[in-house]
Amino acid sequence: MALGKASGTPMSGPRVLIARYSAIGDCVMAAPVPSRIRRSHPNSFLVWAIEDRCADVVDSERLIDVVAVDERTKWRRQGPRSWGPKLRFWLSLRKHKFDLGLDLQGYPKTALCLAFARPRRTVSVGGKDALSRMLVPSMKGYDPSMHIVERNLAALGELGDFPGDAAPILPEYRDIRDRLRQDWPAETPLASLSVGAGHSNKAYPAEKWAEVAQGLIARGFAVALLGGPEVQAPQIPGAIDYVGRLRLRESMAVVASSALHLAADTGSGHIAAGYGVPVVSLFGATPVARFRPYTDNGVVLEGEGSPATLDPSQVLQAATELWERNARAISH
Repeated sequence: MALGKASGTPMSGPRVLIARYSAIGDCVMAAPVPSRIRRSHPNSFLVWAIEDRCADVVDSERLIDVVAVDERTKWRRQGPRSWGPKLRFWLSLRKHKFDLGLDLQGYPKTALCLAFARPRRTVSVGGKDALSRMLVPSMKGYDPSMHIVERNLAALGELGDFPGDAAPILPEYRDIRDRLRQDWPAETPLASLSVGAGHSNKAYPAEKWAEVAQGLIARGFAVALLGGPEVQAPQIPGAIDYVGRLRLRESMAVVASSALHLAADTGSGHIAAGYGVPVVSLFGATPVARFRPYTDNGVVLEGEGSPATLDPSQVLQAATELWERNARAISH
């Protein structure tokens, strides 16, 4: 007999397919949807279709029953030959006999995923093209000014009554966190800096990150630098350089262990918000109201068309004030 994740009792809740393939930050912002379902219907059966590069974002212990991984890299390399594996992947989901399906991306690949899996009722946050809109009906309450998290939850609301807490349930990665904590002094607060960005117009210059990092070290923080293998890490004496050296789950563990996180408009800022870590976000190229980390424990600094226009002193001041505000709250 299949058991529900939250309660260990026989499943009687809805069987739900969530399709959100990428990107990392967007998947974090999708996590409130299954989190709300799990809390309001503990015995639900939840499946998340996601690309392999983002799968570590999903909590498979407490939240999701089946993480259905689309091996994006292999399929892209195969070109037209990928259709066989894709069809087999989508059709394999049909065995779960879903009651509900949510397309939280609105792309053809996620719409096709739902179409072949055949949930009894489906909704999309809004198809990006005619095929997507034909395959999965778009939510009626779509508002382009809504924050992405609120939009996702509004789409869920069109499928039924799912009240309660929507705080994202993210992987704990306790063993990884315990191992990585040995890299900085136990009594020293950690400030993690994500020094890369998905697009050049969202990036903050390496030399400015270096100034921010040096200022944080001078203020008594241990500083860890995060970024993918394509990122050029600033050379900062005394900083822990993780750039290009960690898998996603390890980077998430560093962020979750931080007293403070700083990032441009990139996935790690959303990860910090999901873990409740105070976060300073540097924006400029994208609408803050829609894409900021979804948290009350953060500060967004907005540059003029690019975060690169922000002065390091502004970033340091925001980080210091946020840290002091949290320290006062903890002391009380």
